[in-house]
Amino acid sequence: MPQITLTGQSITYTVTYSKRRKTVQLKMISPYVVEITAPARCSQAYLEKILCTKARWIAQQSARLANIAECPVNRSVEAGAPILYLGQSYPICLLSDGAPARVTLDHDRIVIRGCSELAASCPEFLKQWYLEQARIILTERTAYWAKRIGVQPARITLRDQKTRWGSCSSRGTISYNWRVIMAPPKVIDYLVVHELCHLLVPNHSERFWQLVTKHLPDYKTEQSWLRRNGHLLTRIF
Repeated sequence: MPQITLTGQSITYTVTYSKRRKTVQLKMISPYVVEITAPARCSQAYLEKILCTKARWIAQQSARLANIAECPVNRSVEAGAPILYLGQSYPICLLSDGAPARVTLDHDRIVIRGCSELAASCPEFLKQWYLEQARIILTERTAYWAKRIGVQPARITLRDQKTRWGSCSSRGTISYNWRVIMAPPKVIDYLVVHELCHLLVPNHSERFWQLVTKHLPDYKTEQSWLRRNGHLLTRIF
């Protein structure tokens, strides 16, 4: 893969050409790799010129991803490993005590009970527990905010995605990425309000953001948290 030196740092980049794109899109997929999606016929020289103009942004994103990579949270599902739930970090406690397989939040730790083959099966146990908690909490918060906003979604679904946090269909179905259950409650509320507002305004126009601001004046704080920490929520399972 081609490389370029930016702000004293060697950056590798990949290029995918698309007939549908009219502009160049950059995405940092690791601390030192940029993924480029470009219109057809863009030359390498032109793309490297774009990279140079975005050198400061690339350096910032590189540092952010490097910090995330070094963070121990949500790196593994094993005894003692820290994992997020509702924005808090809890150590995992594995118990092979003959009790039925289940996961519980026990004060300052997340306890996974199961059989002797626990080490191999605990990630699935934990994921199912997250899904159950996400279904309960997101359903409750959606009902709460739907009443305040004055809307009623047709139904609520959970999805297993790594690129989107939520969506609202033209038929009124609200879909949430279950991984948001790892984020702080205020971030969850932001996602819920965001999608419910799409029932009234199906785009991201100024009117849409005015509606979000009406219900969550400080939504940009939660939006920023999700942008900065989203990688932590999606790098496990």
